[in-house]
Amino acid sequence: MWDGEVCNVASLHTLLPSNIITSIQHIVPCFVDSLKDTWVWSASMNGQYTAKSGYTWLLSQHNNEVSQESWSWIWKLHLLASVQFFLWQTCQKSLPTRSILCHRRVLLTPTCPFCSEDETISHCLMLCPRSVEI
Repeated sequence: MWDGEVCNVASLHTLLPSNIITSIQHIVPCFVDSLKDTWVWSASMNGQYTAKSGYTWLLSQHNNEVSQESWSWIWKLHLLASVQFFLWQTCQKSLPTRSILCHRRVLLTPTCPFCSEDETISHCLMLCPRSVEI
């Protein structure tokens, strides 16, 4: 991809969003004339890229962008373990709603069976007319 002067993004077989292309093109490589050219993956201990090290690095980047909220207080509440787990799932935005299950391709449609709106966490817990009744 590096042609000696600039990154040739057009040589990639993967289509990238324009903001990613711009970010790549703004990278200024640091060359040391006395060293042999080599690729080093700084996100692993041995400098080798693996799918696992790439995935771990990607997760760490996502975690840096999202505020590091601690939900440990949930486990200290004097509640049934199932209620604690429900609260934790809700706070982590991982409650298996139809919207999330549809996104994960478990279900075909994200709509609520009671009101035909997208079944998100807030919809299930507060916005659905059925949950408001309860």
